[in-house]
Amino acid sequence: MSQYGLLRREQLADGVYLNLIAHDKTKTNHLSICFLSDLCPETAAAGSLLARVLIRGCTKYPTLRDVSRQLDACYGADLDIGVEKYGETHVMSFSCNWLKDRFAYDGMKTTQTMLEMAKQILFYPLLETKQDKLAFKEEYVKSEKENLYDAIAAEINNKASYAKKKMYEHMCKNESFSVSVMGEKETIAPITPDELYAYYVMLLKRAPVEIFFAGSGEEDLAKTLQGFFETISRDVYTLSEPKKDIVREEVTAEETMDINQAHLVLGYRMGMNMKDKNYPAFMVFNAMFGGSVSSRLFSVIRETMHLCYTVNSAPESIKGVMMVYAGIAEENREKAYNGIQEQLKVITMGEFTDKELEDARAVLRNQLQSITDSPATLVSWYLARLICGLVDTSPEKTIEALEKVTREAVIAAAAHVTEACVYFLSPERSPA
Repeated sequence: MSQYGLLRREQLADGVYLNLIAHDKTKTNHLSICFLSDLCPETAAAGSLLARVLIRGCTKYPTLRDVSRQLDACYGADLDIGVEKYGETHVMSFSCNWLKDRFAYDGMKTTQTMLEMAKQILFYPLLETKQDKLAFKEEYVKSEKENLYDAIAAEINNKASYAKKKMYEHMCKNESFSVSVMGEKETIAPITPDELYAYYVMLLKRAPVEIFFAGSGEEDLAKTLQGFFETISRDVYTLSEPKKDIVREEVTAEETMDINQAHLVLGYRMGMNMKDKNYPAFMVFNAMFGGSVSSRLFSVIRETMHLCYTVNSAPESIKGVMMVYAGIAEENREKAYNGIQEQLKVITMGEFTDKELEDARAVLRNQLQSITDSPATLVSWYLARLICGLVDTSPEKTIEALEKVTREAVIAAAAHVTEACVYFLSPERSPA
């Protein structure tokens, strides 16, 4: 077993790893079982549908009501199965939280109870036979398709999120990163219950699996989780490396809608990702540029120039891309764009103060320290780094690296940032 930072990592089976995170700040334990696959339209569609079908019920708990009753019996535990996009990796995660054994007033073994429930839901799904083929329950597949269609259709209701998504679709066209994590209706619709079951079996046999346990009282945990996979013959596929060094012509895209506020989204290539040696310097650059309320975008573009209602920069550091989002009045489009580019230039030229540098470090230090307050956030932080191949890391080590970042390193990181896309969502013009 290897030890590093807050994390202890142990291999349970071929491609299956248990990551133990010491966490005693709350009365609950957290477990996440993450199945990883390369992001593409097919895996996004099948994975999103599978997550919804699995949580509907299993052999032992065949309905949502049965699942809910069991959770209530375990002191109001909660569980969820969802999908997320980490760079160009699609992750289907089973996650649950429950009261630690020592706080159960009746002596209930809550950890073993929840581990058994996880096993039942993930490994003993509710099946039926269709034309001599095992398949998920058709009723559940059909209804969850409809729910998924509704969720996809509802994405447009949050205009800021919609604009950010569309920007990356244009910027990363023909790249895996442009694929929606929920999939698209036309890819989901043809999936049959037996095809969905075949995809599920493939995940169990071939997907890399990262299991995270954050809490305490993990005696026999590894042995129990190892038992989940002991009857499965595993032949694990290798995930593709994140593609970060892509050079394309800059893209400009515009769209109109029946809205009041315009949305300006700029896309950039970082020229690196979190695996690169100079990534801590990029973190400082981003905090200084637009990643905090003390940043230049916020203090200059919003507070001083009054060009936007909100503005911030947000990197996706596995893929190595960054967006700047600004909610603006339509008439301020050019001024806001020029102002954002000017603030990037200021940092690239090194025209920032030592106080700005230290303020950026302080923001990042506080963010990293607060990560440990939430087991789920800590799990997400570690998973992103494991996907990038970073195992010898922790929030504490990252803080240490940030303290060593120099002015010159920040300037160098800023110089690698190149504009790749401008997306503008504006209000529809009334006919004259």
